[in-house]
Amino acid sequence: MEQSSNEKHDTTYSILKEVAHLPKLDLGLPSYDSLFSTEEERQEANSEKVMAIPIDKITDFKEHPFHVTMDEESLLIRLKKTIC
Repeated sequence: MEQSSNEKHDTTYSILKEVAHLPKLDLGLPSYDSLFSTEEERQEANSEKVMAIPIDKITDFKEHPFHVTMDEESLLIRLKKTIC
């Protein structure tokens, strides 16, 4: 008897749900991406990149070597620079 599309989907989903918790088996085979990409693409994927991010996404972290303190003295210096 032929399964409907929904039944096939439900069966596939059930099987995937059952095996999702199993640990991944490392067979030492190359990844799909490494098989179907060029050396240049692989190097580009592993290289450092400069990204533009919104300023509100930047946060301070413990023991950061540079700090900007917006105290009264800083405000006066900024005010003097805008006037002159």
